[in-house]
Amino acid sequence: MSEIYLTKIERKTIFTRSLIFVLVMFIISDLTVTGPFWFNFIPWMYIVGTIGSIKKIDSALMCIIGTFTVFAASLIMQGEVNTECLISTVITLITLVLGIITGKFIYEFILEHRLVKYIKRSKKIIYIALGVVMFLSSYVMVSLNSGDIITYLKSRANVKEYIDVTYGDVEYRIVDANYSTYVAGKYIHEVQAEGHKIYFVPVTKTIFKDLNKDTRRLNLIRDIQDETSLKITDIQNKYSHIQDAYIRYTLEYGDVSFMPDITVLGIDYKKIDETTDLNKLYEQTDSVITELQNIKQFQKVVITLQDKVLEITNENIANITPEYIKGGFEIEEISE
Repeated sequence: MSEIYLTKIERKTIFTRSLIFVLVMFIISDLTVTGPFWFNFIPWMYIVGTIGSIKKIDSALMCIIGTFTVFAASLIMQGEVNTECLISTVITLITLVLGIITGKFIYEFILEHRLVKYIKRSKKIIYIALGVVMFLSSYVMVSLNSGDIITYLKSRANVKEYIDVTYGDVEYRIVDANYSTYVAGKYIHEVQAEGHKIYFVPVTKTIFKDLNKDTRRLNLIRDIQDETSLKITDIQNKYSHIQDAYIRYTLEYGDVSFMPDITVLGIDYKKIDETTDLNKLYEQTDSVITELQNIKQFQKVVITLQDKVLEITNENIANITPEYIKGGFEIEEISE
């Protein structure tokens, strides 16, 4: 009956504490979905349910707040109601309920400590055993759905070893990770290297794939072409036989590396017919290659003359002359 005669200050204090708890619960529930990958190494909703139960926060209210917040956050993150969204919501509800039950057990011990209630020894053992089982169950459910510290540390060690062995002595930093149940090692790692973000996805637990390798190359090619397109046009306009050619810089991967390490100059002649003076074209091509080398260094030249292709590698670029180009295409023609 003493609870009926609470003072105004006591009622205000209880309300304030309850409000703070509810706000904290909103935040924690949201972070289990939108927070960093390491946040769910701990079964937060089980802990929230336990503390709320001890503090006599309404159990139904906690379940409604927790499940609704997780469902809404998952829906926003996923963009639709899917299996992952529903599983996260169900796990939240189950772990909350297990936490609430555990909190009730703990409150029984608190009452005994205050000499308000007596608990039999056998009952204590049952409470402790059930509490341990419920905590472990909550931890396992969260781990299977959102990841755990052991799996993460193993995956991080594996990606580190893979990078060191595959790429050699390079500077890099593992900056983030995303948990995924659909990959072998359970974690996709974000690596910062040479000013770029690189995502390594495990093919097996110890072998990884550079997920955005082609995207990085295409972005760099676009930057090079934006930088050089006007200069290429100015040079082309100086040579009558080159004006209709398609000239561009591209990039290729030579050795295994984070970034493409071979710059390629491509010259593509499509409008060639029997009236074209090929000797003049070879002469002007040589001049254009020399001028373009001064704009941006390249390690490979690919010249396409209708359906014939001449590739000139880095060791032979210094030997390029009109006769060299002509001889290259004549050899190609003889070999065909």
